[in-house]
Amino acid sequence: MEQNKILAFNSFIKEHACNLPELYRFLNTITPGDFHFTDGSHFPELIPGYKADGVYVSDEFYITDIERDGATTKNRARRFCRNRGTVLPDFMARNNMNQYRDKINTSLRRINFPCLKSGEYWAEDDQAGEGSAPETVTRGPNIGDDTLIIDFGTMYKKNVRGCIRVKRQTPITLNTVNAPTEKPAEDFPMIAQALQVNLFHFFSYLKDRSHYPLPGSYLLKNGQRSDHTVYDQEAGIYVNAETFINLNMPQQLLTAEEARAYCKAYGQMPPSYFELRQMKENREKINFSLAKVGMKEFAVPQNTLEECWCKESLMQDSARKKTNPKRLFLAGQNPNIPHTYIILQDIMEHFRYPDD
Repeated sequence: MEQNKILAFNSFIKEHACNLPELYRFLNTITPGDFHFTDGSHFPELIPGYKADGVYVSDEFYITDIERDGATTKNRARRFCRNRGTVLPDFMARNNMNQYRDKINTSLRRINFPCLKSGEYWAEDDQAGEGSAPETVTRGPNIGDDTLIIDFGTMYKKNVRGCIRVKRQTPITLNTVNAPTEKPAEDFPMIAQALQVNLFHFFSYLKDRSHYPLPGSYLLKNGQRSDHTVYDQEAGIYVNAETFINLNMPQQLLTAEEARAYCKAYGQMPPSYFELRQMKENREKINFSLAKVGMKEFAVPQNTLEECWCKESLMQDSARKKTNPKRLFLAGQNPNIPHTYIILQDIMEHFRYPDD
C-alpha cells in the first residue's frame, strides 16, 4: 500500500474511532454513498491526494457526473449512455438510487457532481413500455442526441444517469496469519514489516524520546533544538520529531489562490494532511510555545482541519476560483528519525481495540 494512502487510512481510523475489525468491514463492504477513486479503490470518506470519479449506488455500479437534461425514453436513454462510455444501472442499483438518494447526494456534492433528481431513473432491466422510441428520429447536433421523435401513443419517460459497472470486490480474507488481534503488540510486527521498520530500533526511539524533538520544542536558527525560548534565535516550533512549523508565516487568512502564491513566492510548503492532523493533536503545546515568543495571535485553531490549509486541500481547491480564506502554516522537515517511525507511532497511539 502506498505511504500516503496508509496515512489517509490511519487518519480515518483516528477520526472515526474505528477498531481493526471495523476497518476490515469498511474495506470489504461497499455501501451506497461510498466514493470510487480513479485508481479503482473505494472508501466511505474522501482520501487526501486521491481523485474521486464517482459515487457507488451498489457494489457493482457507481454513478458518474453524466446526467441527461430532461427525462426521455429507454431507447434514447441507452443511446445517450452508450455514446458517452457509460451504461444504465441495473434494477437493484436504480432502486438504491431512490432509497439512498439523500446519502448519495451528500457524497455527490462533496465532489461537485450533479445530484440525483427526485424523479424516477431508467434501469437496464426496465421494460421500455408502450410507445418506445420509433426508428424515425430527427438528429441532434451530436450523435445520439436526438431532439425530436415521431410520437405515437403514450411513452414512458424517465431520467438518465450514466453509470460504470465494476467487478465485485474480492473480500479480504482474515486468516490466522493476518487476522487482527486485540493486542497491539501482536499486530505491530505485521504493520512494521509493511512499513519496513526495525522494531528494535523503533522501540529504542520510543524508550528515550528526550534525544529527539518533542511537540512544542523550538528549532533554533543554528539548527539545534531547545525546550525553552532563546532570545531572537527561534526559527520554528516542532510538531513531531521531524516536522516543524516556520515562525515566518502570514497572520492574515488566505484563499487557496493566495496561499499557493505565497508558498511559491517564499519557496515554502504547507503541512500535509497527516502533519496538519498532528498539529491538531498537539495544538496546546504548540500554542503555548507560540505565546512564549509573542505570537499568540498565530495560534493553531481548535478546528484545525477545517480552518487551515494543507497540501491536499490546496490541490483539491486548485480548480475553484473562490474559496473561503483559511490559516496558512508553513512546514519544514528536519529528518532526526525515519519518517516511518512517525507513522508507526501515530498508529500505536490512535488504534482503538475491541476491549478498549
